[in-house]
Amino acid sequence: MVLHKLCWYIYLIRPSPHIKLGAADAEAPYRRRFSATEFFPRDIDAVLKNKLNLGTFLAVPKGSPYGGAAGSWPGADEFLASQPESWAVLSVWNSEDVYTLEVRGASRVRRALARTTRAVDRALPWLRLPSVPEVFRPFGFHFLYGIGGEGPNAARMVRSLCAIHDSQCSLLLSSKSSTVVIAGLSV
Repeated sequence: MVLHKLCWYIYLIRPSPHIKLGAADAEAPYRRRFSATEFFPRDIDAVLKNKLNLGTFLAVPKGSPYGGAAGSWPGADEFLASQPESWAVLSVWNSEDVYTLEVRGASRVRRALARTTRAVDRALPWLRLPSVPEVFRPFGFHFLYGIGGEGPNAARMVRSLCAIHDSQCSLLLSSKSSTVVIAGLSV
């Protein structure tokens, strides 16, 4: 894991409506969108049904027939047949229950600076300033995988999906192509 590539964009996001998909509904968009990619698992259904998979989330535009009231999800096949102009999908793997990490060897000055960023973030939350999460004690992380989408607003929707997180998770880790992104979350 590369800890020096930090991305603190979580605070700048306004979420789009999102839908939590079941494993069967999540499989169809993944097979359609990613089956020709280099590292697509043939057993994606087993990955999506694993107990460490926290869910697959689909973001859709506001006002979309898919993002409305509860029970408006028609199923993956109908969604893929009549997609909105933009949409995004990602899945969340709970590595928090398997691994714990800790950053060691940081000087007292760096630890104090990190603590200060968190204090400023708590004292002035309306400024939406990024803060360094508590990484100097053991922490868990959620791995975001299967990141993708289509349309002109897909990137913004992916960022809004990244804002969906468990309040106990200190970091989100995402691997997209050859880049590793670690996004700090306020706890």
